[in-house]
Amino acid sequence: MSAIVQPYPGNQAKRFDELAELFLLCRAAWREVTAETEGHPDPRSVAASDQRELAEQIAPKQPHAPLMVLSAVQQYMLAASEQFGGLAALYQAQEVLYSPSSVARSALEHCACAAWVLDGDSAENRLARAYREHLKSAEEAKMNSGRLLGKEDPTHQQMAEAFKELSKEIEEVFPDGWSTNDEGQRLLHGQSKPGLEESVAWLLSEFLSRGQSRDVGRGSYGYISNMTHPTLYRISGLWAVEEQNGKRTAVLDVRIEDHEKQAKLIVCPYYEVLARVIEYHGWPGIQHHKLTEAIDRLLPGTLKAPGE
Repeated sequence: MSAIVQPYPGNQAKRFDELAELFLLCRAAWREVTAETEGHPDPRSVAASDQRELAEQIAPKQPHAPLMVLSAVQQYMLAASEQFGGLAALYQAQEVLYSPSSVARSALEHCACAAWVLDGDSAENRLARAYREHLKSAEEAKMNSGRLLGKEDPTHQQMAEAFKELSKEIEEVFPDGWSTNDEGQRLLHGQSKPGLEESVAWLLSEFLSRGQSRDVGRGSYGYISNMTHPTLYRISGLWAVEEQNGKRTAVLDVRIEDHEKQAKLIVCPYYEVLARVIEYHGWPGIQHHKLTEAIDRLLPGTLKAPGE
């Protein structure tokens, strides 16, 4: 069978441009608020309070430890917001079949990581979660540089030393911090680090104000991931088989509603995580208000309160 991709009709092309506009506004919300604040928390914010508390308890041992939470959260939000720029470029170019799912998945994962760090119920727990993110990053850098360059390469040795130093720093900050729970999970100050599937499932089911069941969260993540880690059902699922001139032909079977559904799947979590991050930092909410208006205009009904 041959697959035929026809030019998109005018109404679909217009809708793709509208979704691209929304994605660009998602990115702009983060760019603008961080440009305005230079990433610094308001002195009256929870973030500033955390920094003061941690500075009193930990800074004599590790002076930069109070900044670890902001570093992890802001970098994850930067990555998530920039993925929306990639989505906008794809929709503007009408490259909307397979690529958007991969970019959307990445945005969801970054949002989930940022939200998980902030969801710690105390300054120390948030710090422990942030350290786990930084340690995982250092471990990946060490592992990949060793595989790519060899164990004797100076770059790998630098990465290995950075991982060692960060591990030592964590032990100084949390001298009795590491433990193992009944499920065999390694904990730092009582904080486990969920995998990406569980992180996104938690984000979609428990973090969001209109969350669904954990199984639905896992299913949503699996569905969007199956385009990145290939499965035939996702590849073939975009097509319907029709008889044309006596031949069986694969014809594109994706509705505009399918694009809107995927847009909601990523815009809503980003919108709520952004709100939490802005609140934590004590930043002005004007950019978030602009994004609210844009979602109401371009995805009407998405932000209705439960029961409406």
